[in-house]
Amino acid sequence: MSEMETLAAPLPNAQSRDTAARACARSATCRGSERKLRVALLVNQVAPYYVQFYQELSETPGWDFKVFTCIDREMDRLWEVQQQLPFATHRSFSLSYVRRIRHRGYQQFDDARQIHLPLGLIWDLIRFRPDVLLSSELGVRTIIGALYARLFRRKIMVYFEGTRHTERDISRPQRWLRRLIRRAAHAYLVNGRQGREYIEDLGVPSKSIFETGQVVDTQTFARRLSADERAALRDELGIRGHCYLFCGSLSPRKGSDKLLDAWSEFSRHTGARVTLILAGEGSERAALEQRVADAGLANVRFLGHVQRDRLPAIYQAADVFVLPTLEDCWALVVNEAMASGLPVINSKYAGSSDLIVDGETGWVVDPFDRNDLVAKLRLALEARDRRRAMSEAVRETIAHFSVPAVAERLRRVIDHLRDTLAPIGS
Repeated sequence: MSEMETLAAPLPNAQSRDTAARACARSATCRGSERKLRVALLVNQVAPYYVQFYQELSETPGWDFKVFTCIDREMDRLWEVQQQLPFATHRSFSLSYVRRIRHRGYQQFDDARQIHLPLGLIWDLIRFRPDVLLSSELGVRTIIGALYARLFRRKIMVYFEGTRHTERDISRPQRWLRRLIRRAAHAYLVNGRQGREYIEDLGVPSKSIFETGQVVDTQTFARRLSADERAALRDELGIRGHCYLFCGSLSPRKGSDKLLDAWSEFSRHTGARVTLILAGEGSERAALEQRVADAGLANVRFLGHVQRDRLPAIYQAADVFVLPTLEDCWALVVNEAMASGLPVINSKYAGSSDLIVDGETGWVVDPFDRNDLVAKLRLALEARDRRRAMSEAVRETIAHFSVPAVAERLRRVIDHLRDTLAPIGS
């Protein structure tokens, strides 16, 4: 194993921030740095589920950390924008447009994505003078960051979530551009195995790819409701019997229509009380509600959009989480569900399926196969007597993706890269 592979190897458990901070401080002292290491994170927006992680990074001794954004909130996001953030940010001048992508395969569907052109970013970087840059895509933002890194002999890393499945329909110009960009980065960070495979397909050496993992605030989602609180919430939500939870956008890509098709068959023949909760908004909500009404499914509840501060309680009220997505780079909701102790019926087309051991932390399913989805719903019901053991297993698995654990893996890579920097201040 190479030195960098050792530095970025998955942690056996979540070490404390203090431990990592002392290591970074010792490293900086040994090098006799004249000033703090400037670290720039280049992202579209500051999502609320990353605020704690960015704060953790900003508190690293020896770092001057700043987040550069393009927009406050993208068009398909419903969260409340946090005005006061506990770390430094700067919004660069950007132009945006919407690109529609036609996905092909077992089922064709359209997906709209907001693309940003951060034209002012290069000047913002020159003013901040970062030593290490971390860019969260393989596009214009990374090209600008790579240009800065080349001009000033600094280091740039790319964090990319895509997989072979999610990127299968990109255009030829995009493929060419990504193969060109691959030469610019000094390291690549991915969520897991599927992300690694895609970056390797671009021609990036395995030794330059690091599985840092999809971070989640495990502490918030691990807070358990008392028996009385849980019972009251379940009564408020209309939950009867074993509860299956879906949380996400009600759009064609998420496969919620596939779930309802399977649910109709499963709930009619199960012989037990079961409830399906769908939390989220989207273009398909009205059609899905009509489908439920036409099928006479009295055991399905639509919650609409749920603000983040209420999500942990919703997870705690459920017994099983279901993600029937037709494609997802990872799906953070799976991390949240597992941090809440829920076994997961996880689509094979999501990168988070890497976390699933059938019968132990959940079940991997093909959402295009109705019989498979029905079978996995049934297996989850039959496993209800093993709920405690499965809950312990999923919590143990997701502990490796806590804020301190992922932050330390990222620090290790950056700490190594700084050893190969041109002298700071040059």
